Amino acid sequence: MKNLLYSFLFSKGIIWQQIESFDSFLKSDLKKILNTKEASFFFPNSIYKIVYSSIKINNAVVLRKDFEYSVTPFECRQRDITYSSQIFVNLKLKYSGKILFLNNFSLCRIPLMLQSKNCLLSRKNGSFLKSIKECSIDPGGYFIIKGAEKIILLQEQLTLNRIFIEHDFQGNPCVTTTTKINSLKLKNSILLKNRKLFFRHKIFLEDIPIIILFRYFGFGKNEDIRDLIGKEYENLLKPSLRENKLNNIVTKNQAVFYLSKRVDEKFLKKKN
Repeated sequence: MKNLLYSFLFSKGIIWQQIESFDSFLKSDLKKILNTKEASFFFPNSIYKIVYSSIKINNAVVLRKDFEYSVTPFECRQRDITYSSQIFVNLKLKYSGKILFLNNFSLCRIPLMLQSKNCLLSRKNGSFLKSIKECSIDPGGYFIIKGAEKIILLQEQLTLNRIFIEHDFQGNPCVTTTTKINSLKLKNSILLKNRKLFFRHKIFLEDIPIIILFRYFGFGKNEDIRDLIGKEYENLLKPSLRENKLNNIVTKNQAVFYLSKRVDEKFLKKKN
């Protein structure tokens, strides 16, 4: 197994997924993005529409004294310029019932990832890399923006609105889901603690008994809660119902008063 892992890393490199992802973006994703967009420009008497067709991306070049030449990453570092390529597209312009074709239209420039397919360094041997002052063991996978090396950091995050079954920091079993409100991600949990069900959220200073939460949503009778979750889970609710009987919270107003005393005001200020 160790030899297999070593062979894989030796042949593919340690950041192969970065390079392959960028190549896939240039080869297919960029074309899909442009082809799904039809730009329209409205004028008093006519409508102009632009449709993109074929897309071509060349190797990295730079303009100097009205002519272009291939640029190396080393030169971009030395001159504080961006290692980028020009994107050329074929356009179909529709206006006033007429169609006009524009071939090899210069759309924009895009930074090139080192060692990607359009990069000058791709699949080159050590002697060539040495001749252009590049390190032969540099894996690439980064960009050169105005002379500085930049990378894209990958972040893994939980899927929104998907239920996960896990244990909290105290070892209590719980189900959690992550929601997003105005770019703020919040974790909601229902946990089983001492045979009783609680709701946990950052907005509250402490765990909230689940029955009180049902009371807040208008379930004033225990029978309504049983019908909502299913009578097969009635035994799971009994300890929570007994605790709520001691708290004597049976109306929505009582639940609102209970919850308002346990709201974290600092969290609300951060959110605002």
